[in-house]
Amino acid sequence: MGSGPDTSVILFCAKLQPWKRPHDLLRAFAQAKIPNSLLVFAGEGPLRESLQSEAARLGCCDHVRFLGFMNQTQLPACYSAADLLVLPSEYEPFGS
Repeated sequence: MGSGPDTSVILFCAKLQPWKRPHDLLRAFAQAKIPNSLLVFAGEGPLRESLQSEAARLGCCDHVRFLGFMNQTQLPACYSAADLLVLPSEYEPFGS
């Protein structure tokens, strides 16, 4: 993920769709200005380009990573590397 041992890794792991609200997380991350932190988006979707553009506009693109699609065998390592998982979804159609 490109982080050091003293870096706090915040993970968003989902398809980059509007109802998952990844832009909300990106804006909150940029506003919080957490020292030694990295926001990681694991997933692909139609919002990727707009998220990358907004990260640049907000001045936080050096602290944001886009991993793209991750298959199920890669997910355990992705979750293990994170300090915090954030999923600010409006709703989850398959959640219980």
